[in-house]
Amino acid sequence: MPDFDWNDLRVVLEVSRAGSLAQGAERLGLDQSTVGRRLTKLEAELGATLFLRSRKGLVPTDAGQLTIRRATDIERRIDLLSEGVAESGKGVAGDVEIYGNPWLLNRVTSLVAPRILAEHSGIVLRMNGTGRPHLDSSGAAIGFFLEAKPQAPRFELRLGTIPYRLYRPQGLSGARRIPWVAFHEPGMTRARYMPFVNRLRHAEEPIAFMASETGILASAVASGLGQGLLPECIARDDGRLEVVPDVKFDMEATLHLHPDSIQLLRVQAVIRRIREAFIPAFLGEVDGPRPAPLTTPPAEDVSKSAAG
Repeated sequence: MPDFDWNDLRVVLEVSRAGSLAQGAERLGLDQSTVGRRLTKLEAELGATLFLRSRKGLVPTDAGQLTIRRATDIERRIDLLSEGVAESGKGVAGDVEIYGNPWLLNRVTSLVAPRILAEHSGIVLRMNGTGRPHLDSSGAAIGFFLEAKPQAPRFELRLGTIPYRLYRPQGLSGARRIPWVAFHEPGMTRARYMPFVNRLRHAEEPIAFMASETGILASAVASGLGQGLLPECIARDDGRLEVVPDVKFDMEATLHLHPDSIQLLRVQAVIRRIREAFIPAFLGEVDGPRPAPLTTPPAEDVSKSAAG
């Protein structure tokens, strides 16, 4: 039986994630020739070809896919073991990536991250304002989105709804026809936002500006480019904006989690703090009833409550 080197299995994982030897080497911090040698060595030990070259890069063979699945499971077990040892000595530690809508991540950075890092000095937070995690499905990654359905095998943990209201540039409240600004944020898959906008606007009011980031959209409204739906938590204190009465729209906020990463204590710790901070960070002082606060389950029960 071959005596496998975990470093060689890591090469397989990173090459599969990157799609090429060069990018896999960059992820590992090694030169390409070293990565190539390790991959060739492992293929010789296994007696099978793990990757084939294609126009899209390196594609795993059947043997490669099996090796990747087994190596991913080993990686997860090593991660859990390392974290358990760290927890017994110096507390929760390790990287946690939060990916998703940039403005949500910005809010987490300013209002939630300080508490997380104060409580867990060993955690490293990595913010990724895109629709996909940098790591593969087994990585310690948490998605944070509005109106988005997770891709299997990930599941969603509902946080609550974030109130949006219609805002116009200051001083234009009496204008009869104003263009619109609108957005399509990464990850949004539940088709409610644009149908609502189209029901509100008149035929003479075109959508004149679109952006994929809420901060840009708020600047567009403040600059006089048009009116648009904005999160109340970031727009209500901007003196350049004025709210249009009686127009309200809620966007559902969810965390996207993987069944493997939810077992990591550092992921559970970050989820717990985001849930606790959701109401003050994303609702604050708003008109009308607030949703009931989310109770924080013990760490070992997070995955159960999320699945429910």
